[in-house]
Amino acid sequence: MLVDHYSLEHHVHFYANQLHITPHYLTLVVKRMTGHTVADFIFLMLYGEARLLLQPQLSIQ
Repeated sequence: MLVDHYSLEHHVHFYANQLHITPHYLTLVVKRMTGHTVADFIFLMLYGEARLLLQPQLSIQ
């Protein structure tokens, strides 16, 4: 779900609502399983996309 929506939805509340659970519970479960929060994952996805967009375009000549 994060892969499909991260570029438009940046709030944990959105993902929790989609799963019909509270944002606190979603963060708790994800943190226990991965060691990272949902907000961390959202940030990493956005950061990765920004890095790709900022890379210089190299031409092949």
